[in-house]
Amino acid sequence: MERASKELMMNIVVISILLSVVYGFLFIYLDKLLNPDTYYMSSPGDFVLFTLTFLVVYPAHIVMSLLSFMAARFAGNNVTTRLIAFNGMGFVLIGVLYYALREPLVLLILFSLLVFSAAAAFHARRTS
Repeated sequence: MERASKELMMNIVVISILLSVVYGFLFIYLDKLLNPDTYYMSSPGDFVLFTLTFLVVYPAHIVMSLLSFMAARFAGNNVTTRLIAFNGMGFVLIGVLYYALREPLVLLILFSLLVFSAAAAFHARRTS
């Protein structure tokens, strides 16, 4: 399972941080697009909005990384079973978040499932 541990560290340290930064900049762009005349929302150079978005989304990405690790331990070397298990757990997680928050922006996290699935498939293909 050393391979799964390496992938977990790669997901937490690199992919989760990059995705969270992308979401932070995306939310800044959406704030500018939807509220062009309201400067009170994030007056200090959008830093507050970026930081808030990063601090909310990064733990969700860590949970997704742990779900991917659990799916890897469950499925072993079978990539198809692993991706089905991971995406199933991810859809349930996003569904619960959407149900609890009633916020359509939560559905943007579906893009993260795609990125984590692609990374898992690439990593499995590279190591086999």
